[in-house]
This record gives sequence, structure tokens and C-alpha cells, in this order.
Amino acid sequence: MEVRQPPSFTFVLNKQSGPYDGNEIQALIEQTIPTDRLEALMVLGEEEELCDLVRIALQKAREAGGCLVLAGGDGTINAALPILLEENDVPFSVLPLGTFNFFARSQGIDLDPESALEALLSATPIDVPVATLNGHPFVINISIGVFPRIIDARERHQARFGRNRYVALISGFYTALNSRQDHRLTLIVDGQVHRVRSPMVSAVFNRYQVEALNLDSSCIDQQKMTVLVTRPVSRWGMFGLLLRGATGHLDQAENLETLCASELTIDTRRRSVRVAIDGETQRFATPLKLRVHPQGLHLLAPDRSRSEPVNGAG
Repeated sequence: MEVRQPPSFTFVLNKQSGPYDGNEIQALIEQTIPTDRLEALMVLGEEEELCDLVRIALQKAREAGGCLVLAGGDGTINAALPILLEENDVPFSVLPLGTFNFFARSQGIDLDPESALEALLSATPIDVPVATLNGHPFVINISIGVFPRIIDARERHQARFGRNRYVALISGFYTALNSRQDHRLTLIVDGQVHRVRSPMVSAVFNRYQVEALNLDSSCIDQQKMTVLVTRPVSRWGMFGLLLRGATGHLDQAENLETLCASELTIDTRRRSVRVAIDGETQRFATPLKLRVHPQGLHLLAPDRSRSEPVNGAG
């Protein structure tokens, strides 16, 4: 992987991400990045597919010996990840514009767009571990059961009431109180079989989120996923679980089991299940097979030589 020093940047801007004005972000990019280092600024159109635009941008960055920059939220990153993992000869970076920005937080990328752009000018390449679900990469978490319904409801409510954290939280609590169903699942965790009944199972591969939930980070330290298995609970029990998660006290939840896994298989009686993956929902065929790839992505990140690693690698 050859990167010009200093590298040029090819931006893919998703103006629909998060609370920012897309036109203002476009102007900020053009003002902050020197002309000789701004290879291209490509804006995602309403009728355009993000993946198609990312492939075109990757080729431009490759020809320039530069870097691809995704300007958007966690959903934008997740949609581009399969391409980035497949064509990982080009480094990428992120301009965080979403609601939660878990990936950017975990890599020490500033959440203020102007500060993030300024730091990008002196960023350095690092290897970032990535996990996959049935071959589809993710860098934050996946979840089955109640949580995908929470995500779908959140999208409907935010479309109506606006994209912010408060709408997301209220929507989540409301959905938890009105949807609960236990699933009979077979989990194979690094070869060990666990048969469980659970309304929700999650696999987290993001240090920032694990620490924000106040959970033990030893799994992340070992480059493993933190697997969270919710035991059968009442509707109010699920509400309490989500409340502890939202306030960073999930370690106090009595109805939660935690496991570490480099490889995880989740099997159910259904032929396919809806999965929340890095903040978006998709349907996947079962069994669900998850695996950690220690050096999956090449990221251009702020210089963290004076700070502790925050990435999933530890």
C-alpha cells in the first residue's frame, strides 16, 4: 500500500447524515483542505447508490496515491465497509457527521468537523481490526432480537421528530416496552456450545462502546468480541436494561451474561433473522457466523503516540 506523503484526499460526502447542514460541511471541507491536497469532493445524490460512489472514489484515491475520506455517520461507514475490506490497498479516514459516531470516537477522531479536518492533514496510517458477520464487516456491534426493532422504530421517529439523541433514546424506551419476544438460540463461542433463551443477543467490537457501557474491556484487549446475552426479562426489565445501558451502568445489570469470542455462531430455528449491524438493520440468513480479522482495515487516524490505544485492538 503506497501512500503519497502528504497524501491527497478524495471525499465522499453523505449530506443526509446526522444533524449538520450538508452545504455547510461541503464548504468547510473546501475551505480547510488545501487545494493541492483535495483530489475530489463527491457528494452523494438522492438517487445515487453509496457503494457505487465509494468504488469510484476509491479508484480516484488509488490513482492519486492518496486517501479516501467518508464524511458521514456510522451507517455510512458500515455501508462502505465491504468495499473497504475487499479493496484495502487504499487507506481511508472518517469525517464524523452522524448521531453517535461510535467508530470515530473509538479511533480518537475529533467529533467537531472543523477540528477533525485539521487533524486529518497530519494523520498517520494504522491497521484497524474488523469483525465480520456472514462475511459482512462491522466495527461497532451487531444485535438480534429486540434491538433491531428499536433501530427501525428510531428511524421512523427521527424522520418525524428530527435526528438527535433524545429522540433516539425516547424511541428506544418506548419500543422496548411494546415489543418483547424470547428466542431459543444455539451459540457456539470459540467452539463451546451454549443453548439459551434470550430476547436479545449482541456482539460488540468497539472499545469506546464497551467502556461507555462500563463493561469489562478484557475481551477487546484480546482482540475479541464482547458477547452480551440477555436473560429472559419482563418488559420493564428490558426497559431497565436499556436505561442502564443509556446511563453507562450496564455492568450493574443482573440479567446479562458476558462472553468473549474470536469466532461466534448464532443459530435459530428461523431461516433468516433481522440484525442490527453498526446502527443499520439488515436481514441475514442463519446461522449467523461472526469472526474477528486482526488487521482488516487501513485507517488514516490522528497521531495517538502520546495516548493509549482506543481501537478494538487495544
